[in-house]
Amino acid sequence: MDTRSEKISVALAFFAEPLIDELEEGMTQLELDSILRTASSVWNACVMDENAGTESYVAEVRGLSAGQEGPAALIEFLIERKQTEFAADQRM
Repeated sequence: MDTRSEKISVALAFFAEPLIDELEEGMTQLELDSILRTASSVWNACVMDENAGTESYVAEVRGLSAGQEGPAALIEFLIERKQTEFAADQRM
């Protein structure tokens, strides 16, 4: 998805949309904030690694959920989504 013509906040909402949709009914503001913070952290880590030619920022984000099956799967989903569906958008 090419979101480069959208405001970054809109692009981030599109990026996090599958997670928001899953929790939408009855979602608290705290849950929404948590989803958006996590999505933003993964997005920024992917952009920083792409610009630096490294994998260290994504590795750092992965480390935050190490040993936690659910959160680790969520992080991996977002990394894959950023690198495939939102790869052209390198804004932070």
